[in-house]
Amino acid sequence: MIDEPTVFISHSSTCSDPGCGCAATRDAAVRLVEQADCRSILDVHELRIGEDWHQRLLEELSESRACIALLSPHALVSDHVFEELLLAKILSNLTGSTFRVLPVLVGGATRTQLKDSRLAKLRLDMKHMPQWTAPKPAPLDLIEVLEGLHTTPPGFPAPVVHDTVAYHLRPLDAEILRRAATLLSLAGPQWPPALPRTVAFGLLQERLLESSPDPLRLALKQLLRRVSMDGRSEVIDRVVPYARVPAEAGEQMRAVAARPSRRLAVLKTSDDRIPDFYLRRASTGDEPWVALRPSGAKPVVGEVRELLHQMLSNGIPPADDAELDRLIRRHEEEEGPIVVLLWQAPDQDLVTRLSAAFPRLSVIFVTEDGDAVPDAVSLRALTETQERALVRLHEELRGKFVRPGPR
Repeated sequence: MIDEPTVFISHSSTCSDPGCGCAATRDAAVRLVEQADCRSILDVHELRIGEDWHQRLLEELSESRACIALLSPHALVSDHVFEELLLAKILSNLTGSTFRVLPVLVGGATRTQLKDSRLAKLRLDMKHMPQWTAPKPAPLDLIEVLEGLHTTPPGFPAPVVHDTVAYHLRPLDAEILRRAATLLSLAGPQWPPALPRTVAFGLLQERLLESSPDPLRLALKQLLRRVSMDGRSEVIDRVVPYARVPAEAGEQMRAVAARPSRRLAVLKTSDDRIPDFYLRRASTGDEPWVALRPSGAKPVVGEVRELLHQMLSNGIPPADDAELDRLIRRHEEEEGPIVVLLWQAPDQDLVTRLSAAFPRLSVIFVTEDGDAVPDAVSLRALTETQERALVRLHEELRGKFVRPGPR
């Protein structure tokens, strides 16, 4: 998938004077973003008939990688621009400034005018703020930032996972979300349009130990009572692994899956429920990584081949190994890696045979002692206390909010 960072362009559309340069600079900013191979978000592009267009723009902003703020004299007095830049500042604070706010003075606006405006409380004057009014060339440092977005990690870790959790929180009352944000110790303005993303960000932070009181548990119980029945399972299955499994382990598994071959890892645990949580922690897409679990009753390589045929063929077995490899590759590109889970000590001979037969499959040996083989990555393991906290929280939440209980 090609990375196409989204850049939101905040501007005032109330200017009717073509000589001030506002509209020309807006259009030049759009071209600048597109020349950097990014996607621009602008109100004239996103307006839909019958839609709350400003709310839609705020949602688009919260899913962007950066915000260019075109601070014209008209923008300095615009309520919409103030709301957009308030949200942009919240996003920047949440992500440790990975989300970029890029203010530009346009059409004769000055820093003095900015300090005298409502926007002064956002402290945009603390940032580098070039003057730019088209048709003058765009500032070089603005061009460099836009081009650098391709190599900068997204502001929110695992954007798809974050988006999914935020989506299920969006219908909730703002006061409920504020209480959850307080429980999670999320600092900064708790402005209603930003609350679903703010709370989702807090829920997905690593919290390996179960404290007393436990803010993650309390926040989830408060929120899940109000989340739709259809969304509860997904919120639990996204949040709990992200909070209770080390982020380092997810990074290790993604690095292993990116290898051209010998995609090997070892996970130390005696609890057969733990590997599934690790697979969910590694997944950054719409679905968790798929696991194949050979029974051990047959030779492993042959059983893995049978499981792959069942999973990928849709009733039409692949003609040969080359076609099977294409199906594996397609699944990996569209849905994520396929992982073989083996509950046994690593075996060098078995590793060699599996790697030769299925170079694109990841293999995780699950053992109590964590012994590794050459080229295998030892995944960061949880302590027994952390494992209990993980499973306990997951089971408690699913039992209370997903599985039907006694009436």
